[in-house]
Amino acid sequence: MNGKMVILQPLINPSDPWDTSNYRHADILLWITVIICAIWTIQILVEYLNTHKIYHLIWTSVFFIATILFHQVTFMGTYRFVISPIGAVLAMYIPGGIATGILYSVFEDKRSLVKIRYGTIYVVFIFVMAVLTFCLGMNSENFIITGMMISNIISTSIIIFVPFYSTLVVKETSNAAFFMTAYGLLAGTGGVFMSTAVTGVGDAFFGIGFYSYILIISKLILVCGVLYEKKWRISIRGIDFK
Repeated sequence: MNGKMVILQPLINPSDPWDTSNYRHADILLWITVIICAIWTIQILVEYLNTHKIYHLIWTSVFFIATILFHQVTFMGTYRFVISPIGAVLAMYIPGGIATGILYSVFEDKRSLVKIRYGTIYVVFIFVMAVLTFCLGMNSENFIITGMMISNIISTSIIIFVPFYSTLVVKETSNAAFFMTAYGLLAGTGGVFMSTAVTGVGDAFFGIGFYSYILIISKLILVCGVLYEKKWRISIRGIDFK
């Protein structure tokens, strides 16, 4: 590699695009992401203990899982952990859990035709997809990729479009809910960039080089989504988020 590192451009003699050491600042960005997720795990857990809202509990687990996932990526020095059977399950749960929390919050008093809350239905879907992806992925990486794509496309679609419904149609949320929409768009974009290394379509070094930046920006926007929308916001003593 001649000791050369890149942000978005491929190496002159590229080796493994998954290796975090190939990318300038990647480890720093990942560690910052881990710290953000760890702090918000504790913060939202405290909120859940005060409110007992199920979506706060789910989002606590999302930030906890994200802390574990990105810590492992940093510790192992490779993004390939994300597409291992266990890593894929963790990665699927992050947008899946955010989508579930939104469904529980927006449709808090509503039930489906089978008298089950929409959030509960989606939890079951994510669980089934996770089990299938893990079990089938033990034999083939293709099953992991397929499972992640199906799950993440549906999850990000919920994250993107439900805030539009709750803000513009039923008017139960404010424009701050669009932070969640922005997170969904960024999460989907990150998945597209990551897929360049998985599928071989496009420049893998460019895609993964961008991923670390999208990762930290998307998590910061997600934090804003949790803080500023009054329907599901968390409270921090001494600070009023309006």
